[in-house]
Amino acid sequence: VVTMILTFWIFVVWLSKLYDKIPILCGLFCISTLFIFGVAFIYKTTEFSSNALQENGVITIAVVVDKTQYHSLKRVNGTTQNIDVEFTLPNGRKHRSNILVSKKEYENIYEGMEIPIKYSAEYPDVARISYQ
Repeated sequence: VVTMILTFWIFVVWLSKLYDKIPILCGLFCISTLFIFGVAFIYKTTEFSSNALQENGVITIAVVVDKTQYHSLKRVNGTTQNIDVEFTLPNGRKHRSNILVSKKEYENIYEGMEIPIKYSAEYPDVARISYQ
């Protein structure tokens, strides 16, 4: 939203004559910048998680403490599945992390189950199921 507002502001303040002549094109430009920002944001967060696990990844055993399934009419398969896992950090402190899982993984996992995970030592919230 901020990206779209800034784009409109640039067009209205700096390029007002162009905005007066082709407002639809300017509006489409604003919407496209919002889309580009969204794609860049998703790419960067995914890249951050992957890099954090690759550089500082620690494999440990975690206990599944909660399972959640969200239903949506907008998605193709209609659901998103998450599990909350709890594991012990090297300093002895317990930590809880939320992991996105596939529908098949969700069906095979139960609360109380111990599973191997890989988490980032620097950012323990970044965690995935480990298949190594």
